[in-house]
Amino acid sequence: MNQFKDFIQNNKAFSITAFNLILLLLIIPFKDPFGFFVKSYDKAKPFFSVSKTDVSQIMVEKITDPKTKQTLTQENGNWKVATADKQTFQADEEKANQLVDSILKAKKFTVVTSSKEKATEYGFGEDGLKVEVFGKDKSSLGFLLIGSVSPKGSNTHVKWKDGNDIYLVEDNLKSVAGRGDGKYFINKKVVPTDIDMEVIEQVVLSYAKSDADGYIVLKDKGNWVMQKPKTGNIAKDDMNIVLPRLTGLNADDVVTDKAELDDLKTENNFQLQFSYKSKLGAPKEIKLACIGTDKDGSHYYIQKDGDNTVYKLSDYKLKSVLEFKPEFKKEKEGEKKEEDN
Repeated sequence: MNQFKDFIQNNKAFSITAFNLILLLLIIPFKDPFGFFVKSYDKAKPFFSVSKTDVSQIMVEKITDPKTKQTLTQENGNWKVATADKQTFQADEEKANQLVDSILKAKKFTVVTSSKEKATEYGFGEDGLKVEVFGKDKSSLGFLLIGSVSPKGSNTHVKWKDGNDIYLVEDNLKSVAGRGDGKYFINKKVVPTDIDMEVIEQVVLSYAKSDADGYIVLKDKGNWVMQKPKTGNIAKDDMNIVLPRLTGLNADDVVTDKAELDDLKTENNFQLQFSYKSKLGAPKEIKLACIGTDKDGSHYYIQKDGDNTVYKLSDYKLKSVLEFKPEFKKEKEGEKKEEDN
């Protein structure tokens, strides 16, 4: 012990250096200034070290079924989606952005196994998905293979490119990638999401048969008024039912096989038009036309003016609009005289 003390006293510079080195080694595991010891998922390295603006395209498909392939492409800030047979549609912006955000947040943290033989056990069989990301120059930035999801749906098993390591990602990537549905990213919102019932100013519903009962015009004049086929103020409760139905029209499906349109019934065709104001106050309108129904009349096939996409909507979603017969608002005593003046 005395020899150790003598050594320290005779070699003070060395002793100080050694002490500082030991202190540094103790600090590194706790402070981790160089990132040598990653102790949380948030601090782990992402699979894709790029920002969202660097992503120009993203491809999703089932590993074992090329017919499910969807290619999302960003153009001027908006997403379009091409199906496996090269048809192009407007993409669901919310779904497309959620996919990109989730993929870019996925981190290399927990390796469950590196056994190639266990790939099927972790969902990399016929239900596995492939998600490939492309940069601004359309070059591939790499791809993730997506396997099974944890029982609670909060974690997903993934593989990076063709590696054998199976990671556990803290997100349900299977869900945001559409679970292999080849139409998942096609926009099924018939009416844009930025239109709500408060901005609608006029509704016109007309049937192919030009009888008086088949032509309805409703206009907002501070309160809603029917102008055709009869005239009168409409009860607010009735409009509160039909307007959300109009603004929330979402298709059950989008037609990708045109042969589906060959045998449509056209007896109950109609046109639906409504005017509204944009966020900047500019007048706009949407025109929807029914091009037919299926054989049992349970689904309507709808097209928007200027759009080749054919939307398939259930009878239930349109019934309250097509059968709209509003109650006229009862005038209170004195209202009629006031209007006449």
